[in-house]
Amino acid sequence: MLLRTDTVPPQIHILFRWDGEQTLCGVRVSVEQDDDEPVVIGTTVVGSLASLITISLEENLLAHGYGIENAIRKPQGDVTWLHWNSKWPGQ
Repeated sequence: MLLRTDTVPPQIHILFRWDGEQTLCGVRVSVEQDDDEPVVIGTTVVGSLASLITISLEENLLAHGYGIENAIRKPQGDVTWLHWNSKWPGQ
């Protein structure tokens, strides 16, 4: 997990490898700031957000119509970034 504060808005990056594979994969999510909330970027907040991202990644990998086979891959440097369309297939 990596918090990138050099982007606007900041992003949380989760990097991983499949067991036995060499390719480094990752997901990244922007950390949007709600104007009504105080600005807090601390380890507790980042850890909580990273946990939510990890759960979302796991759900996307297991969900019908998503899965690794339907992931959109965007190689960039040493990382293949993964994301999924937000719509269910056929919609």
